[in-house]
Amino acid sequence: MKIALAQISTVAGQLDVTIERMVAQSHMAADRGAQLIVFPAPVLVGADVMGLGDNNEFLLDVSNAISDLADRLACAAVVPLLSQAGPIPMLEIIYIQDGKIMPLRFASVMASVQSLASNPRALESLFSADASMESPEMPLGFVLDGVNFGVAFDRESIDSFMHAPVNIDVLLYLPLACFNTDEEESALAPALSNGAFIHDASNLNAWIVAVGGVGGYDDRVFAGGSFVVAPWGELEVALPSFEEAFEVAEVNTASEGPLAHPGVFPRYDRMALLWEALVVMMRDFTAACATDLFVALKGDLRSSVVAALALDAVGPTRLHALVVDTGDPEVLKAAREQARALRADVRELTASEITRVLRDMGLEGIDFSEGAELVANLRLKAWTRMFSRDEKTCFIVGDQDKTLFALEPNASVMDADIAPLGDVYRTDVIALALHRMTISSVIPPAVVGTYEVPSLAGLDTAGITKEARLGALDAMLLLYIEQSMPLSELAEHESNTTLAEAVCSRLREMELYRRHMPLIPIVSSKTLAEAAWPITFAWRDHIRDQAEYEQAESVRERLEHAATEFVSPAQMAKEGENQVEEVMELLRDLFSQGGMTASEDKRWSTGLFSDN
Repeated sequence: MKIALAQISTVAGQLDVTIERMVAQSHMAADRGAQLIVFPAPVLVGADVMGLGDNNEFLLDVSNAISDLADRLACAAVVPLLSQAGPIPMLEIIYIQDGKIMPLRFASVMASVQSLASNPRALESLFSADASMESPEMPLGFVLDGVNFGVAFDRESIDSFMHAPVNIDVLLYLPLACFNTDEEESALAPALSNGAFIHDASNLNAWIVAVGGVGGYDDRVFAGGSFVVAPWGELEVALPSFEEAFEVAEVNTASEGPLAHPGVFPRYDRMALLWEALVVMMRDFTAACATDLFVALKGDLRSSVVAALALDAVGPTRLHALVVDTGDPEVLKAAREQARALRADVRELTASEITRVLRDMGLEGIDFSEGAELVANLRLKAWTRMFSRDEKTCFIVGDQDKTLFALEPNASVMDADIAPLGDVYRTDVIALALHRMTISSVIPPAVVGTYEVPSLAGLDTAGITKEARLGALDAMLLLYIEQSMPLSELAEHESNTTLAEAVCSRLREMELYRRHMPLIPIVSSKTLAEAAWPITFAWRDHIRDQAEYEQAESVRERLEHAATEFVSPAQMAKEGENQVEEVMELLRDLFSQGGMTASEDKRWSTGLFSDN
């Protein structure tokens, strides 16, 4: 069987244009003999519909777009569609063949509920006290020309096929999660070089066809990297990262290998992928919302990296740079050197001008570097307003990184429109600079060491050098934020109780400040916004001893014992039955709005893998 991989970049919600492109690609696929074309998860509505999930007019247009697509496709297709069931975002998988529309996830839930409804014992067992917490939803799948297809959209749904009641020949993997540097699998094809997905193909004894989105969608970016890998671990095809591509792959489910011409796994280069992710996100966001970007060149690490990112995203003709003289001749020299390399529109803010403005504002006593930052942002804002008179939309690009947003107050945070490094720790900013320097000399070598380390209690014992102290600090932030390590474990893990307490305390102190953060590309497994606490929350974590944990365990055991005395298994089963009915009602609402049909004439009979 031939399967087409459509790795396309779209503008979320631009339904008419996207449908035309999807139809055109289906004809390309059919012309090359493909029986099925597979589209990536964000193709129609992006990665997050936010408040549009319950907008009936939006749902109507999406439904009509799907109907139009079904009537015009040249071959069978799998089309992911992000929807909303109440407050819960849900990725539906639409399977289209011969003009018929089948929402696979809806069908899966229906099949599961029908199975439970026909077996009261199974329903009571499902919600008994001893039952596991696994979802009753069956794995998603369909049959085409005698080939069993499964569909997965995250790691959990891949694993669900390991215990599925049917065997699949091909697993379609359509991830909704965006690229992030903490999870190699989010890069798709490059992750194969480190063994990702290979064991899945072997354990399932199935081909894996992964189709990834590509491009920026608001604050998220998809890496592309679609691939086809055989059950025995050889690569049939891999598409490039961060660019559109189209390929038709031969999937021979009867073969036991080897492939006649296996491909070579792309190399996973974390910094190269991160750089491209930030550039692509800035490029696509600017294309949708702005015409020009403005940056401040301060001759330091962060501003130099941000300027290079902006250059790669929009080019020199749409980039404007303000060289800021902070009073250090060597730093000013580096800033001017980069300004020449950018070949952009450049202006300069001198130290004497900064002093004059601060004096006029009555701020003569302020620290000069802080004052220079303040005046530079005022000058950038005035500059962007001049451009706005010519009907141009201009964005100020901030140089704040994740370390700064976590621990350091910064006066310019409210002036920036976008901060591309806001989800990147300073240790990685250094690595990004070194990576970009291997491509061209747009970042002066002298700026790599021009960064500060936040001042915190206990940091002086974390390392002798500035690099060691910064590394220890960023490592602690990573453990606490991305890996959700409790304070007590953090202090023990890093053997530095004073620093651990100082980091957690400073994070909490900065909550209100972080509410003013500009748009930040998501490139980690957890952003600072996702880790936020309520601003007025009084509770604070503290270092705990073993007695506190033992007391908590005792309370948990007493609560469990009390619950089993007051709630019978039959009552739990009834409650679970009510919850299933609530979910079904949400799904009925979803597919009844706007004409999306799941009626009998649009369904492949009943059962998970029917080929009617």
